[in-house]
Amino acid sequence: EQPDIILLDINMPEMDGYEVCRKLKADVRTQHILIIILTGIKTDSESRIKALELGAEAFLTKPIDPAELTAQINVMLRIKAAEDILRGEKELLDKKVKERTRELFESESRFNRISLNAKEVIFKINIQKNSYELITENVVNILGYSAREFYANPALGRQIICEDDITRVELLWNKMLKEGIPQQFESRMIHKSGKTVWLHQNNVIVKDDEG
Repeated sequence: EQPDIILLDINMPEMDGYEVCRKLKADVRTQHILIIILTGIKTDSESRIKALELGAEAFLTKPIDPAELTAQINVMLRIKAAEDILRGEKELLDKKVKERTRELFESESRFNRISLNAKEVIFKINIQKNSYELITENVVNILGYSAREFYANPALGRQIICEDDITRVELLWNKMLKEGIPQQFESRMIHKSGKTVWLHQNNVIVKDDEG
């Protein structure tokens, strides 16, 4: 049984109303049931505060006015109906978030598998963290540096751009970041051995759910 409201007396045999209230609010199956405490003995402010702190929604003293009790119940039912709607919407949203997270994870896994077997060198850069999230191992065949060296030094990608090309590359890079338009360009990079290597780059922005 899942009643909308429980009318709970404080003085009861075996277990008093406070303990019943505490147990109901501690159990996920019953914590959303509204509780109105009814008592003719413990009417002091401390008793009221204790009942409300344990999670009771209202505290009424005996003798109970039937009109007041009915009004209180009607108010509680309206509150519970609104809370049930909000709770349902939250559960639906949580479900959608979990599904979207799973889809993103699967998409990410597929992307990584494809990237790691690509002939091209692929750099995946986290702009906010200024770090590499993925570098294909074949980078060593083109630039002489291993993927591990790039991970250890996020600034390496800029440091090995030929000095004469730095300004042009940064302008194109910033244009892509600002406008979100993919940029293709060629630039000279300095191989680990010291020789100059021409690199054709295709740069695109991929945004996550947080932008």
